[in-house]
Amino acid sequence: AFGTKPDLTYNLDEYRQFLIIREVLLEYVNCVSNIKINGEPQLIVHINQAHSASLWPSLVLIDGMPVLDAERLLNYDARRIHYINIYGDQYTFGNGLYNGILSFVTRSGRLTNYPPEPNMQYLVYEFPN
Repeated sequence: AFGTKPDLTYNLDEYRQFLIIREVLLEYVNCVSNIKINGEPQLIVHINQAHSASLWPSLVLIDGMPVLDAERLLNYDARRIHYINIYGDQYTFGNGLYNGILSFVTRSGRLTNYPPEPNMQYLVYEFPN
């Protein structure tokens, strides 16, 4: 994904199991901050020191799908997550500029029991070879 190897990968099987993502980020993933920007909770990756002062939020994905509500993700069952991949550079996605990517990969890889974002519809496309 993203054409490059992640800067950091956390295999949650290697750590004591916590109940929610918020606990995992607080206890093990020290390069992610949970702050409020304009009253909205945002997750910010700060691996590369050059970008660490930036208040641009990070692009947060779960099984490749963008997460719009960080609070919903923070309360998601951490036992369903297999890997957390962190990319530290700046990225553009649509019209947004993001300070890193925080990618959560579930055990099934299919958004298992993750509540859908309001007003979003997830579709699976079969792309031709």
